[in-house]
Amino acid sequence: MDYVFEPKINSQMLEIQDFQNLTKVDILKMLVEEHSTSFEIAVPKETKEFFSERFAISIDYGNLAYAGQRLSELATDFQYSKVPPSEHESVIFTVAVSDLALLAETLLEISYGYVNDPEDEDFSFDEMVEDFLYQVDQEEVNPACPYFIEIHKEYMDEEENQ
Repeated sequence: MDYVFEPKINSQMLEIQDFQNLTKVDILKMLVEEHSTSFEIAVPKETKEFFSERFAISIDYGNLAYAGQRLSELATDFQYSKVPPSEHESVIFTVAVSDLALLAETLLEISYGYVNDPEDEDFSFDEMVEDFLYQVDQEEVNPACPYFIEIHKEYMDEEENQ
């Protein structure tokens, strides 16, 4: 599987773990301090083939597909690294954006799936992911990260057929 990735020149690296315990305002300040509108955003792939259950791998890739979708929706330019299930490394999303406040809001939302608890008790990252995957399955949404959808389905199908 090909997962070669060419990072954008002049983009700033951010890790989703950096947003732990931060608010939207805190994240926006961090983005503004970078003096850039292009960012590489590292999101952890939490599973590894042969060390994780197949269902967990499927969920992991569903979460990554959703994170990528949300980032692609606000980006003027979007790329992502294709990390296979056999590798244990973070996925890098590269985005160029025109609205840093919207990026801060989106990064906070994504962080709810990894390092933060939402302030709104009614918000569920898992439900947002499930809704997104349902929309992809119904062909209502064209996924920005089809590779992640493919892996999600492959591991989900294998889990259901066992």
